[in-house]
Amino acid sequence: MSSINTSELKAYAPAARTAFIAAVTSQAGRIGITASGCEPATVEGDVLLIGGTAHPATIATAHADLVKEVEAHGFHQSMEAAAYTWFNRFVAIRYMEIHGYLDHGYRVLSDPEGSLQPEILDHAAEIDLPGLD
Repeated sequence: MSSINTSELKAYAPAARTAFIAAVTSQAGRIGITASGCEPATVEGDVLLIGGTAHPATIATAHADLVKEVEAHGFHQSMEAAAYTWFNRFVAIRYMEIHGYLDHGYRVLSDPEGSLQPEILDHAAEIDLPGLD
């Protein structure tokens, strides 16, 4: 068995962690959740109003869940936990696509030919995904 060179991973991991935390923090800020506090949210019809900005009402539950998480564990810890979760999901998807574990057979995050567009987008019309029409 050959040893794995982990030096690139050791260099990448801290930068990836920082980037994921920044991305999650930015997205939370877009829906009024910041280190300074959480903007009140109200649903009016099919619109969720947060700090005067309209969002789809479909995100109301996710917004409320994140607010509860921030109130229970603090903003920074909640952002780190969310970033960790998303990073793990992307790693799992990448592993599954590389090893052929995706039922549809197309890569979701990359293209085997090296295109910048994920392979699945080239076949989007052909893929049957449960729950999507």
